[in-house]
Amino acid sequence: MKTMLILASLLIAAAVWSLSLATVEKTVAGEEVYIAEGCIHCHSQYSRPGSLDTFTYGPATDPDEETEGAVLIGNRRQGPDLSSIGLRRSRDWNRIHLINPQAVSPDSRMPSYKHLFEGAAVEGEALLDYLSALGIKRGADWYKTVFDWEPENLDGDEGNGAALFSRLCQQCHGATGGGDGELAKHFNPAPTNFTQGTFRFVPLSLPPENRRLQLARIIKYGQAGTSMPGHEYLTDSQIADLVAFVNTLSAETKVVK
Repeated sequence: MKTMLILASLLIAAAVWSLSLATVEKTVAGEEVYIAEGCIHCHSQYSRPGSLDTFTYGPATDPDEETEGAVLIGNRRQGPDLSSIGLRRSRDWNRIHLINPQAVSPDSRMPSYKHLFEGAAVEGEALLDYLSALGIKRGADWYKTVFDWEPENLDGDEGNGAALFSRLCQQCHGATGGGDGELAKHFNPAPTNFTQGTFRFVPLSLPPENRRLQLARIIKYGQAGTSMPGHEYLTDSQIADLVAFVNTLSAETKVVK
């Protein structure tokens, strides 16, 4: 646990440092694209204090910060809140999601914005600059939430997990968990190969219960420093089901029930 907290702190520092190197003009340009494309009509930028928002979308929003520039709090949520999207999704993931939302979010109602990336268009990358900056300053609060989270139980159903994996995970991790899904080539580092037994950030050296818990946290909230997204909307039971199934993909982890 201490090692993971140190790693998270380093990743937060790196993100804030890289953000400080980005020009203000790029972030402002991206905000202008966000406004022009009408993103506010479906996405809010306000994580409500004392609500489930802080466990799903990121740390509670400071109202004073939201009134310093363009007010983009929003009042509708057809899509998720984006106040801390820079902490929860990588730039590569956001790019694919903007170009082909259903590729990474099955059943998503979000339309494609591939025109922002076509030809000589610069709006797409500007929008990614903007999204990548959202929430970064609140990283310490968010990662504390992630590392404090525990599911109600970890006794999952492998069959249910297989169905969830097929719908939500195989596009990146591959049908058999080999890290060779259709979208894998777009991500660096590459999606985890679950058939190898020891997973990135979830070593076999961990006690079985701790290992299952760490895997559950990654499924729930993603993994900083990679393009592994969170699945914050899944229930504890569904996450336990996925943990159970993933642990069947390698002979070394089948014993971890």
